[in-house]
Amino acid sequence: YSQRPFLDLDDGTGLRCVVKRHRSGRARHRLREAIKSRVGLDPVRREWKALCHLHALGLAVPRPLAWGRLADGDGILVSEWNEGVGLRGVLPAASGARRTALLERLAEAVEALHAAGFQHGDLHAGNILVEGDRVILLDLQRTRRLHSERARLLDLARLELSLERAGALPEERLRL
Repeated sequence: YSQRPFLDLDDGTGLRCVVKRHRSGRARHRLREAIKSRVGLDPVRREWKALCHLHALGLAVPRPLAWGRLADGDGILVSEWNEGVGLRGVLPAASGARRTALLERLAEAVEALHAAGFQHGDLHAGNILVEGDRVILLDLQRTRRLHSERARLLDLARLELSLERAGALPEERLRL
């Protein structure tokens, strides 16, 4: 995620932003995407609402700044830039106390998300940014209200599989 696209706004504040483009359905699912957009369930608004709500609760997510729709129907989401490196880039190089602390921060972030009543929906190492001692959850377009234990466990299963691929040891994944 260190290569994410960003804009430097030259307004004297030094504010750096991430601008994420959500493509609207243009092929097979045109009607479904149009309906979702009309009722406020399109990915850009879902992610915007999730970011606003979770950030207000103090969870480890980027600060939302704005959202909008382009002339071609695509949505854009603007959030504050967070310095850091993706978990996939940090975990293999981390060892000892740093590695343990990093996995504990990750566990706390996921626990806080679930305790707030939400599931991530796409929880994997690629959607986790490490900024110093902080872990930040990214890509919240699939975030939904947590309606069942099964949904929570599915989030954890996706994360566990991803951590295995990122080099986390079995005992680390079990502890998490």
